[in-house]
Amino acid sequence: LSEVLPDQAAAGAATVTSDVAVRDYLLDWCSKSLSDYPDLRLDNFSACWSDGRAFLYLIHRFRPNLVDPSRIPAMSAEERLRLAFALNERHLGVSSLLDPEDVNMPEPDERSLITYVSSIYDVVAEHRTPQQRQRQPLGAASGASIGDSSWEEYRRSALELLTWLRQSISSADLVGRDLTSGLSQMRAIAERFEAQRRADAEQRMAQKSALVRRYDELLSGVGNVGSVRIEPELRPDQLERAWERYNLAVNERERALQQRIAKLERLYKLGDSVRNEASEAEAQVRAIASELQSLSPDAHPMDAERALRGLTSGLSEVGQRVDKLFNQVQELREEQYSQAEHLYHRLCSLHLSLLGPEPPGGLGIREAGQPGRFRRHAEQLLQQGSTSAGGVGSGFYDEVASVSQAFSSSPAYADLRRCMAWIRQREEQLRRSQQPPAGADVAAVHDIAELLRRLSASVIQQRAQIDACESARAGLSAGEERETFDRLLGELDAAYRALLQAANRRLAETEELLAFMESAEAEVAWLAEKESEVLGHDWGSSGLDTDDVEIYFK
Repeated sequence: LSEVLPDQAAAGAATVTSDVAVRDYLLDWCSKSLSDYPDLRLDNFSACWSDGRAFLYLIHRFRPNLVDPSRIPAMSAEERLRLAFALNERHLGVSSLLDPEDVNMPEPDERSLITYVSSIYDVVAEHRTPQQRQRQPLGAASGASIGDSSWEEYRRSALELLTWLRQSISSADLVGRDLTSGLSQMRAIAERFEAQRRADAEQRMAQKSALVRRYDELLSGVGNVGSVRIEPELRPDQLERAWERYNLAVNERERALQQRIAKLERLYKLGDSVRNEASEAEAQVRAIASELQSLSPDAHPMDAERALRGLTSGLSEVGQRVDKLFNQVQELREEQYSQAEHLYHRLCSLHLSLLGPEPPGGLGIREAGQPGRFRRHAEQLLQQGSTSAGGVGSGFYDEVASVSQAFSSSPAYADLRRCMAWIRQREEQLRRSQQPPAGADVAAVHDIAELLRRLSASVIQQRAQIDACESARAGLSAGEERETFDRLLGELDAAYRALLQAANRRLAETEELLAFMESAEAEVAWLAEKESEVLGHDWGSSGLDTDDVEIYFK
């Protein structure tokens, strides 16, 4: 206790030489500090503290923002003690040497209470009145006092260093927290942080070393550390601990900055790769469109089919490439890469150019003023008997091709083959159409829904072409030719119905997801608004009406 309490009594004349004098001195300090609180009697360190009121009033005396005294009488003894010990530990740094069960009894241990209250006294010493300070000198028994300029100089310098360390720890945690900072910005932040650290460390290390030497010099003139009334946190050992916490915080922030830089470098590299591959895919689509448009409707069917097989292979390759790029862009979006949305919409445009039925301009698939020229030109070639992307490898298509050779005089089979090839192509496009990825936002799902709406609309429009195939049946002769046509027409109709059902189902699922996400987004916005109200409220206001707050939350 002699290290915590001053070694001179009330007027500075009587030396504290026994536990009784220490107890009386501390009890006198507590009584005078709490003299303004009614119905509180303090004449011992035992029963007077058992209900917890004295602890809470003592906290309120020096930290009024932590305790509402009007609520103290309504609390139980255990609630008061538990709250007091928690507040002392969290806000005053006083270790919980006691449990509520140790004090909530008729006669708690006096020595334990004196030790705990003296720890509170040590923390709140700077809040003492001028009269108390006159009776509680900071100096030593040899004559050092609060007026001793050497000790006061040490105290001011140590307090300045401690304050800087604490502020630096807090500010270091905020460096580089802005996730919108780009790679060059983050590198500049890291460089400035490291340069500032080196400059500060050299200066502050010299200051700390000088304080340690000065403390030892002053202490040698006193001879007893217990007689020196310097706040514990300003002593060299505590300053060293604060310095270690500062180094730890700075090292952790430097490590976090380097990790962020490495992550941004990876994202920028991935973004450049996606951008380059998207450009290559767009160029590939333009080349395919140009080559297809260069084919003449008068070309030999075998030459046309051979050319279309090559173009189909190229389109399939582009489709796979786009699927891969969509996955990479989703990763960029999740990591909040600055150009992610631009790349995403660029890929959507590329995807639309593959889906049709009227792809966007700018990729060379159609010419201005001639929407759908790419598709119409392909259909002209297919009408001559050439194959298509969707029909390659299809058993139905191969059978239609062989039958059309047997009945080459009938154009009806060319219509059948063209329609089935179109269905197979749309089936492949529907299969490749992207499901909304995990973490997709409303805008992403809306874009996917728009793609599916266009696909579904094109399937509905194709019904007229299917019906046109059926009308061609009248031109066939009865017998084997008509029976074969009817069987293939039935398979075509079944394939069309399956495609229409699949497209509508995928569209309905996506639209349902979109409706849910829009509703959920509105709910989240409402929650954010309420949260901002609570976080923005001044809970430390002296005019706070707790009853109104309780009603608000109810």
